[in-house]
Amino acid sequence: MMEVEERRCEGLECGKPAKLRCPTCIKLGLKDSFFCDQSCFKANWAVHKNQHTDPNAPYNPWPNYNFTGPLRPAKLTPKRTVPQSIARPDYAFHPEGVSFEERQAKKNREVKASDFSCI
Repeated sequence: MMEVEERRCEGLECGKPAKLRCPTCIKLGLKDSFFCDQSCFKANWAVHKNQHTDPNAPYNPWPNYNFTGPLRPAKLTPKRTVPQSIARPDYAFHPEGVSFEERQAKKNREVKASDFSCI
């Protein structure tokens, strides 16, 4: 016979064996949250209810901000690297993104003239 893993109460500093599951977590399909009794569940509700976010809800880092238009913030994505085969500009290697070529041009007061064939 297999031994069933004993669940522990998720209440703050409780650790007793748990028998009850959060009904809202079950309804939303979130990970199981177990509590030892109703009083422990009520005592930890203020903290636990923050886990009840809909995973399909739109991303909103400022829930109390009233947006006036259709634009909304987007989730940050992982940084993508540029392949080595693509040439980098000179400011890509400067820690502050300053172009050495532009500084030299300003120093010398030179302006590169382009004719219509180059444009």
